[in-house]
Amino acid sequence: GSSTSDLTIENAITIDSSGEGILTGEADLILLSALTMSEGLLGSTGGTWVLSKDFLKSGGTLTISQTDLELKDSIKLTSDQALSFVFVTLNLNNFTLTLGSSTSDLTVENAITIDASTEGISTGEADLILMSALTMSEGFLESSGGTIKFARNQTSKFSGNAFMMLDKTLLTSDDGIGIAFIEIDGEPDLSMTDSSQISYITLSITPGTAGSISTAGGVNCLDKCTGFIETGAYGFNTHGLYRKVTSANWMLTESPGDRKTATLAVKLLSRPLSDVQVVLSSSDLSEATLDKYLLSFTPSTWNRVQELTITGEDDDVSDYDVRVRILGYTDSVDTNYASTSAIKSHAFKYTFTNINDDLQKGVSPIVQIGADQKVNEKTRVILDGSASYDPDPTGRIVSFKWKYIGQRTDVTLTRESESIAYFTGPDISETTVMLFGLEVIDDDKTASYGSTSVTIVPVKEIAAVGSAVGSIKPKYPKDITLDSVETASDGSKNLQLISGTSTFITTLGVAMNLDGTASTSVKTEDNSSGEQITTTTKVNLPLGVELNMNKDASLSISKELDGNVFLTTNISADGAVTVGVSTNGKGPNLKAPKGSEVTIETDGTSSISLPASTDSTSGITTQVVSTLSPDGSTLIEMSFSGGSGRTANADGSSGSKSTLSTDSGLSVAIDTSNGVTASMAVTEGTVGTLAASLASDGTSTTSFETGTSKTTFSSSISMNLQVKSGKVVSTSSAETGNDGVSRTITSTTNNTNTTIQVQGTGVSDSTLKAATGSTISPATGSTISLSKNRTVTSTFAPSTSMTSSVTLNSEGLMIPTITTVSSNAKQIFPEVGAGGTVSQESGKLVVTIPLTTSGSSRNSSKRSSSLRTSQRGGVSSEYATTGQWVGVDSTSGKPVYVQSASAGATLVLENAYDNTTTVSLSAGTADLRIGDALTSALSGTVSVSSTPASVTMSGSRNLVSLPAYTSIAPASFESQFSSYKAVWVRRSDAWQFYTSSDNKTVYTDKGYTEFTSSIEAGEGFWVELNAPVNPANFEVANYGGYTALAQLSSMTSEWNIAGTSKKISVEEITQAANFDQTSEDESNTLGFIENSGGNEPPSGLQISNFEFVIAVNEFGQSSRIALLMAVLLLASASLMLYRRQTQLRNSSQSQNILLRIPAWQLFSVAGIIMFVVACAPPQGDSTSSTFDYSGSYDRVHSVWKWDDENSKWLAYSPITSVAQELSTEGYSTFSFVEKGQGYWVRLSVSGVPTSLSFAEPPAF
Repeated sequence: GSSTSDLTIENAITIDSSGEGILTGEADLILLSALTMSEGLLGSTGGTWVLSKDFLKSGGTLTISQTDLELKDSIKLTSDQALSFVFVTLNLNNFTLTLGSSTSDLTVENAITIDASTEGISTGEADLILMSALTMSEGFLESSGGTIKFARNQTSKFSGNAFMMLDKTLLTSDDGIGIAFIEIDGEPDLSMTDSSQISYITLSITPGTAGSISTAGGVNCLDKCTGFIETGAYGFNTHGLYRKVTSANWMLTESPGDRKTATLAVKLLSRPLSDVQVVLSSSDLSEATLDKYLLSFTPSTWNRVQELTITGEDDDVSDYDVRVRILGYTDSVDTNYASTSAIKSHAFKYTFTNINDDLQKGVSPIVQIGADQKVNEKTRVILDGSASYDPDPTGRIVSFKWKYIGQRTDVTLTRESESIAYFTGPDISETTVMLFGLEVIDDDKTASYGSTSVTIVPVKEIAAVGSAVGSIKPKYPKDITLDSVETASDGSKNLQLISGTSTFITTLGVAMNLDGTASTSVKTEDNSSGEQITTTTKVNLPLGVELNMNKDASLSISKELDGNVFLTTNISADGAVTVGVSTNGKGPNLKAPKGSEVTIETDGTSSISLPASTDSTSGITTQVVSTLSPDGSTLIEMSFSGGSGRTANADGSSGSKSTLSTDSGLSVAIDTSNGVTASMAVTEGTVGTLAASLASDGTSTTSFETGTSKTTFSSSISMNLQVKSGKVVSTSSAETGNDGVSRTITSTTNNTNTTIQVQGTGVSDSTLKAATGSTISPATGSTISLSKNRTVTSTFAPSTSMTSSVTLNSEGLMIPTITTVSSNAKQIFPEVGAGGTVSQESGKLVVTIPLTTSGSSRNSSKRSSSLRTSQRGGVSSEYATTGQWVGVDSTSGKPVYVQSASAGATLVLENAYDNTTTVSLSAGTADLRIGDALTSALSGTVSVSSTPASVTMSGSRNLVSLPAYTSIAPASFESQFSSYKAVWVRRSDAWQFYTSSDNKTVYTDKGYTEFTSSIEAGEGFWVELNAPVNPANFEVANYGGYTALAQLSSMTSEWNIAGTSKKISVEEITQAANFDQTSEDESNTLGFIENSGGNEPPSGLQISNFEFVIAVNEFGQSSRIALLMAVLLLASASLMLYRRQTQLRNSSQSQNILLRIPAWQLFSVAGIIMFVVACAPPQGDSTSSTFDYSGSYDRVHSVWKWDDENSKWLAYSPITSVAQELSTEGYSTFSFVEKGQGYWVRLSVSGVPTSLSFAEPPAF
C-alpha cells in the first residue's frame, strides 16, 4: 500500500494461478527463498527487490519499473519474456548474477561497479543492456551468446583483475547507433572468441599501459570498430606476442648508468588453449645477457605482461660498439603457439648496441685469414686464421672465435674457438657462397674482426683406373674443365688443374696408378717479387680415399678409417698442408708449410716430412718429421745438425733431436711451420689454453694462459714434450751433477700450476708439486725458466708490491725468496732438498721440510762455538749447527734451529708475503733452539724473521766474504751469482772465475779458468757488477756468524786473502796472523793450528751426527798441567753427572726433554773443556808478548781493504816504517774490516816485514 509497506518472505513462493500475484508498488520486496512464477501477476513501480535465491518465470505477467535489484546471495534470473528484467540500479553486493536463458535479458539503467573478486555477471545467451557505464576492477563478465550493449557516449572501464570472456557475442552500443567507449587500464583479462562480433565500439588504453582484448577465433567488426586494428598490436583474430621495449633505449653500455640495462615487456595477444612458453636468447652473451631466458603464460595469465631485463656486459675487451640480437619465439601444444625445429612461431628480433667503454691499450691485432676458397661439395673445408698476430712488441693473440654468418642449418663448425676451424661442405645442387667471420682478441683485450667466403660447388667424378676395391676416383667441379687429362699406354692417368694469376700460379697434379692408388702434387710458382720461386707439396695416397680437386687448384682428401674416425688432408692453393684425424669430432689438427711431403698408409697413418731449413744466425739445420696415428696420437721429431751452441739431445741418443707427442682423444692444434707448436683448449676448471712448443734451436716452452694471466715454463736445454689430457709434460735427458748423481728434469704444466721434478739415480726425487720429493707449485701467472746450466727459476708476483722467486738447482736443492719491490728488501728461506716442498700459492709461500732423526735429534750443550769446522781450517760457526735452520729470532737476532724428536716429524714454514715467517709442525714432535740456548719443545706456531745476512756492494769491483756461516756450492752458483758480471776466487795462487754469461772466452782467452769448488765461510772473493753500476746487496740466508781469525796463523803465502762475518780490527788481524803455532798451543786448543779434517759449512740441509775427536799432538806436558787436568776432570765429571740426573728428573716430570748424551760423551766433553782451560795461553797475551814466529813475531807486513765506492785500496801496517811508506805512496789507512768484507794480509816469510818491497795485492 505504500513505500514503507515492505514485504519479507522467508519460504519459497510459487505463483501459478492467474488470480494470484504480488504488486509491491514502491515498497521493498525481500525474498529469502526462491520465487517461481508460471501464471498470475508480479509488478513493482519502485523500491528494491532483494533476492537471495533464484527467480524463475515461465509464464504470467512481470512488470518492473523504477526498481532496484540487490543480491543477498548468488542467484539466477530466468524469464520467458524478453526484456522483462529492467532495473534502475544493480547491487551485486559481492555475489554473482546469472541470466538463465536467451530471453532472460537484463537492463540496468544506472552505472554498475564490479570491484570484488566474488562479483560478476554471467549472461549466457541473454542480452545485457547497460544504460550507464560499467566499471570493473575485479570479478567477471561472461557471455556465451546474445548481445552485450554498453551505454552510448559513455566510457566503460576495465582494469586490475577484471575478467571478461565473450563467446559468440555481439559487443555493441545500447542503441546500435551511437558509439560506446571501452577503456582498458592495465592488463585485465579480456577475451572475445568463437565468431563474436563488434560494432559501434571505440577501444582505447590508458597512457603507459599495454592492455588488449583477445579477439581470436573468428571475431570480426560489423561497423565502426575503432582501436582494435589501428593500434597495430590488437588486430582481429590475432595470435602472437605483444612486446615492447619499455625502457625506450636501444643502446646499452658496458659502464654503470641509466643505459646499462633495457627492459622488454612481453605478453600473448590471445588467450591460449594451454600453457605457452616464450623462449629467449642473446646472440652474444659476452655483450648482452637476459635476466630470464624462458617466460611462461597460462590461459589465465596470457595477458599479463612479463618484463625481462637486458644488461650490457662489461667485458674489458676493446671491441668497439657491438650489435647484439635478442631473439624470441613461442612454443606450446596449442597449435596457435606451437614451434618446430624448422619453424619458430611468432619469432621476433630486437637489435641492441652495447657501447664499448674500454680504452685501447695497444695496437689492434691484425686478422689474417687464408684467401677465399672454392671447394667441392661434401669436402672438409679448413678456415685458417693462425697467421693473425698482435703488432704490439710483446703482444700475443689470446682468443679466436669463428662464426658462420648465414641461415643454413646444415653447417656445423668444429673448433670454432681455435685459430684453425673446419666444417664439411653441404650437399648442394648449385653453387653456394658461404660467409664466415673471425674475431681475434689480443692480450691487451683489444678485438679485431675479419671474414672470408667459401664457395661450394657441385662435382663430377673421374672413373677409377684400377679394379681394386677402394680405387681412387678423383672429383672436380662441374663447371670447369681440367687443363690436362693424359692416359698412358699402360692405362694410368695424369690429371692437371691450373689456377691463379700471372704473379702466382698453382698447378694441381694427380697421378692415378694402375693399383688404384694415387700420388698428388701442388706446385706453386710465385712471380710477385720478379724472381720465380717454385715449391712443390706432395701427397701419396692409398686405396679408399676420397680425392677432391678444388676449383682453386687446392686439394681435399678424406678417408673413413673406422666408424666415426676420419682422416682428412688439405693442401691449400699456396701449398700449405693441414692434416687431421677426427674421432667423434676430437683429434689432432696438424699444419705444415708448403714443400712438405705427406704419405698416408693403408691403415691411415700419416707421415709429414718437412723440407730441411738452416738458421742463418746459428747455422743449425733442422729437420721435422710428423706422424699422425689412426688413434689420434701424434709424434713430431725435430732433428738438428751443424751450427754452434746447440742444446743437448733430450733422450740421450747419439743423434741430436727433440720430440713433441700428443695422446689420442685430444683436440690439439699443431703447427710445424716455424718450429713446432701444439695448443689445446682446457674447458674444465680454470678455462684457458695449454701450449707446448719446440724452437728450431731445440729449446722449448710450455704454458697455460687464461687471457688475463699466463704461466710459462721455458727451457734452454733440449726436452721432449708430451701433450696429455689437461697437461703438458716436458722431460730432459739425464746429466751427472757435481755430486756424481745422474738426474733428469721433468716439468708438468696444467691449468692450476706448473710442477717440476728432478729425479736422480739412487737418491730421493726433488719434485716441484708432488706428494714426495721437493716441490714448487707456482700459482697461475708464474714464469718458470730452465737454464742451460739446468737451474730452474720460478718467479711469481702475488701483488704489485711483492715478488716470490724459487730456484731449483741441478742437484735438487731449492732456495725460496720473497722480495719487497719498493725497497728491494729480500727474505731468504731455508734451502729445501729432497723430500721437502715449496709452494708459491696466491696468498702465501709454504715450505714443508721433513726432519730426520739421524741428523737432528741430538741435544746440544751450550757452547760458544760449534765443534764442526769449515773446509777452511780455523773457521768455526758462532753457534751450534745441529738441526734444521728455519730463520732468525727477531728479538735476539740469533739463528733458530729445529731438531727432530720423533720419527716422521715434518716442519712447515709459511709466509703470507709479508715480513713474518711462521714455523710449525704438521707431524711428529721436535725441539727448537735459539742460538746456543737449551732446546725446548716446539708446539703451536713460532714466528721467525727470514731477513738475510747481507753486505752492500757499491763499486764495479767488490771484495766480499760470506756474511754468514754457510757455503755456496757450484750447483748454486747460477742462482746466487747470475745477476753479477763475474765472481773471482783465489785458488793455488791463481785467479779463477765464474760467470753465467755464455761468453766465457773473454776470460779463458786470457788464461783464466772457471772454478768448480765451493766458496767457503772465511774466504775473501771478488764480485764484479754489471754496468751501469748500481749499489747491490750480496745476500745469503742468515745462519749466524763465524770466527775466522784463527785461519790467519796457518797462512804461509806472501799474499793471503780472507773474509769475516763480523767487524774485526786491524789489531785483531795482526795478532792472529802473528800467532806462533810452533811454540804455543801445541794441542790446538784455540784452533790456530790448521786442521785438515772437518766438514763443509751448512748449506741449509740437516746436519748429520758428528764424531767428537780430540787431537793431541804431544803428551810431554809438565806434571803441573797433568795434575791440574786430573783434578778439573774429576770435578767437571761430578758436575756433569749431577746435571744429567737433574735433567732426568725434570724429564720424568715434564716428559718434554730427553737427555740423549751418553755418560762417556759427557766425560769426554768435560775433559776437552778442562784441557782447553789448562792449556790456553794467558789472557793477557798480546802481539808484543807472544813468542816469535821463526825467530821473529813481526811477520805481518800489511793488511789491505778495498774501498769499493771509490775503487781504491786502503792499507794498514803494524810496522811504523811500512805504514809511513804506504802513506807516502798515497794509501789511506783504516782501523776495521766490516761484516761481509774480504781483506788481504801480506806476510813476510822470512819474518822481516821491512825487507819486502812495495806492492799491491794480486790483481786479476
